[in-house]
Amino acid sequence: MSSLGWYKENATTTNEVMTKSANELGIYDMSGNVWEWVWDWYGNYHLADNDNPLGAKADVTGRKMRRGGSINSDAVFCRNANRASSVPELRGVDLGFRVVRSVIVAADSENEEPVVAPAANTVPEEEDDDPLLTVEYDEEDGLDVIID
Repeated sequence: MSSLGWYKENATTTNEVMTKSANELGIYDMSGNVWEWVWDWYGNYHLADNDNPLGAKADVTGRKMRRGGSINSDAVFCRNANRASSVPELRGVDLGFRVVRSVIVAADSENEEPVVAPAANTVPEEEDDDPLLTVEYDEEDGLDVIID
């Protein structure tokens, strides 16, 4: 964990992004440094799918999700799967947010339109938005991720 993120045992204040190594997916700063607010409302996992749980589809608790741990967390809790719920009004020096967008799954044929992977809650995109991340599937080679 020391090479990937900032946490209680190696930091006393928040740090600049990209000062640690990228994770196994090539993404920086997903664990530690600051908790990250995510789009999901709080929901119990035991009520959700086990694969890629999406959280509650509506606000039933008044609490939003934050993930990843922070400089005030023990290293063991600084991981993508770690989550906590808080009222959306909560503020602190160890709170940030994640900027993400829907994944575009490319069509198999040049004649078909790309398909957006489903998400529990999505923000409508502008018609002229170009995808930043494209996932293509080839039956022989598997998934290819293309970042424009």
